[in-house]
Amino acid sequence: MDPTPTDKRIDDLSDRVGRFEQNVDRRFDRIEDKVDERFAKVDDRFDKVDDRFDKVGERFAKVDDRFDNVGEQFMRLATKEELAEIGARLDRWGKVVSSGVVVIVGGVILKLIGA
Repeated sequence: MDPTPTDKRIDDLSDRVGRFEQNVDRRFDRIEDKVDERFAKVDDRFDKVDDRFDKVGERFAKVDDRFDNVGEQFMRLATKEELAEIGARLDRWGKVVSSGVVVIVGGVILKLIGA
Protein backbone atom coordinates (compact mmCIF):
# COMPACT_ATOMS: atom_id res chain seq x y z
CA MET A 1 0.00 0.00 0.00
CA ASP A 2 1.29 3.39 -1.03
CA PRO A 3 1.41 6.14 1.56
CA THR A 4 -1.29 8.72 1.21
CA PRO A 5 -0.46 12.38 0.70
CA THR A 6 -1.43 12.98 4.32
CA ASP A 7 0.95 10.25 5.47
CA LYS A 8 3.73 11.79 3.36
CA ARG A 9 3.08 15.18 4.91
CA ILE A 10 3.10 13.69 8.41
CA ASP A 11 6.39 11.90 7.68
CA ASP A 12 7.86 15.08 6.20
CA LEU A 13 6.67 17.07 9.21
CA SER A 14 8.16 14.48 11.57
CA ASP A 15 11.51 14.76 9.75
CA ARG A 16 11.40 18.54 9.97
CA VAL A 17 10.57 18.45 13.68
CA GLY A 18 13.43 15.98 14.24
CA ARG A 19 15.92 18.21 12.40
CA PHE A 20 14.61 21.24 14.26
CA GLU A 21 15.12 19.48 17.62
CA GLN A 22 18.69 18.54 16.65
CA ASN A 23 19.40 22.07 15.52
CA VAL A 24 18.00 23.53 18.76
CA ASP A 25 19.98 21.00 20.84
CA ARG A 26 23.22 21.97 19.08
CA ARG A 27 22.52 25.66 19.60
CA PHE A 28 21.77 25.19 23.29
CA ASP A 29 24.92 23.10 23.66
CA ARG A 30 26.99 25.91 22.11
CA ILE A 31 25.33 28.51 24.35
CA GLU A 32 25.88 26.33 27.40
CA ASP A 33 29.55 25.88 26.49
CA LYS A 34 30.00 29.65 26.14
CA VAL A 35 28.23 30.30 29.44
CA ASP A 36 30.38 27.68 31.18
CA GLU A 37 33.49 29.27 29.69
CA ARG A 38 32.51 32.72 30.92
CA PHE A 39 31.62 31.45 34.38
CA ALA A 40 35.02 29.79 34.57
CA LYS A 41 36.66 33.14 33.76
CA VAL A 42 34.57 34.89 36.40
CA ASP A 43 35.48 32.21 38.96
CA ASP A 44 39.17 32.69 38.14
CA ARG A 45 38.84 36.43 38.64
CA PHE A 46 37.09 35.96 41.97
CA ASP A 47 39.85 33.57 43.04
CA LYS A 48 42.42 36.26 42.22
CA VAL A 49 40.42 38.84 44.19
CA ASP A 50 40.18 36.42 47.13
CA ASP A 51 43.95 35.94 47.00
CA ARG A 52 44.46 39.69 47.09
CA PHE A 53 42.11 40.05 50.06
CA ASP A 54 44.00 37.27 51.82
CA LYS A 55 47.27 39.15 51.27
CA VAL A 56 45.72 42.38 52.55
CA GLY A 57 44.39 40.49 55.56
CA GLU A 58 47.87 39.14 56.27
CA ARG A 59 49.30 42.66 56.05
CA PHE A 60 46.69 43.97 58.48
CA ALA A 61 47.48 41.12 60.84
CA LYS A 62 51.18 42.07 60.72
CA VAL A 63 50.36 45.71 61.42
CA ASP A 64 48.07 44.69 64.25
CA ASP A 65 50.86 42.57 65.75
CA ARG A 66 53.24 45.52 65.49
CA PHE A 67 50.79 47.75 67.34
CA ASP A 68 50.38 45.09 70.00
CA ASN A 69 54.17 44.87 70.36
CA VAL A 70 54.51 48.64 70.67
CA GLY A 71 51.78 48.68 73.30
CA GLU A 72 53.46 45.89 75.22
CA GLN A 73 56.83 47.65 75.06
CA PHE A 74 55.27 50.89 76.26
CA MET A 75 53.57 49.11 79.13
CA ARG A 76 56.87 47.45 80.07
CA LEU A 77 58.59 50.82 80.07
CA ALA A 78 55.96 52.65 82.03
CA THR A 79 54.15 51.15 84.99
CA LYS A 80 50.94 52.64 86.30
CA GLU A 81 52.83 54.63 88.91
CA GLU A 82 55.15 56.04 86.28
CA LEU A 83 52.18 56.96 84.11
CA ALA A 84 50.54 58.67 87.08
CA GLU A 85 53.78 60.54 87.78
CA ILE A 86 54.01 61.64 84.15
CA GLY A 87 50.39 62.83 84.34
CA ALA A 88 51.12 64.77 87.55
CA ARG A 89 54.17 66.41 85.94
CA LEU A 90 52.09 67.44 82.95
CA ASP A 91 49.50 68.95 85.29
CA ARG A 92 52.21 70.91 87.13
CA TRP A 93 53.68 72.13 83.86
CA GLY A 94 50.24 73.20 82.76
CA LYS A 95 49.79 75.18 85.99
CA VAL A 96 53.24 76.77 85.63
CA VAL A 97 52.55 77.80 82.05
CA SER A 98 49.09 79.17 82.85
CA SER A 99 50.33 81.08 85.93
CA GLY A 100 53.20 82.48 83.86
CA VAL A 101 50.72 83.66 81.25
CA VAL A 102 48.63 85.31 83.99
CA VAL A 103 51.72 87.09 85.36
CA ILE A 104 52.70 88.34 81.91
CA VAL A 105 49.18 89.54 81.10
CA GLY A 106 48.98 91.22 84.51
CA GLY A 107 52.29 92.97 83.88
CA VAL A 108 51.15 94.19 80.48
CA ILE A 109 47.88 95.53 81.94
CA LEU A 110 49.75 97.34 84.74
CA LYS A 111 52.12 98.82 82.18
CA LEU A 112 49.17 100.02 80.08
CA ILE A 113 47.42 101.51 83.08
CA GLY A 114 50.58 103.30 84.04
CA ALA A 115 51.04 101.90 87.48
